[in-house]
Amino acid sequence: MREKIIERRLTQEVARMGGLALKFVSPGMAGVPDRLLLFPGGKIVFVEMKAPGKQPTPLQRLRHKQLRDLGFKVYVIDSATQIQSVLEAEFCLSARRGSEAQTTVRSELMESPLRKEQHEISTP
Repeated sequence: MREKIIERRLTQEVARMGGLALKFVSPGMAGVPDRLLLFPGGKIVFVEMKAPGKQPTPLQRLRHKQLRDLGFKVYVIDSATQIQSVLEAEFCLSARRGSEAQTTVRSELMESPLRKEQHEISTP
């Protein structure tokens, strides 16, 4: 599956949860993650999209570390199956889908603090 298709699926899944998956471009600073995910309740997550089997460049890894050092979560996704893993890691969805997942995520965001762990999901 091509990176573009995986990225499109990510934006669709995030939209179903009531969030936005904005294309992130930072003029003057190369290597920033591809997507900035914004969720209800002020949740912000960065995502680096890669073609299947590809790894972040050294500059991208440096930018990921800088963002993590500031307290942000950064994920690397190179397959469609990892999208659900990221959303589950962020919102404990346990395979809930559709409007039920969206409603649950919104209530979880409003009622309880989310885990502050840092994750990177990539295939070996």
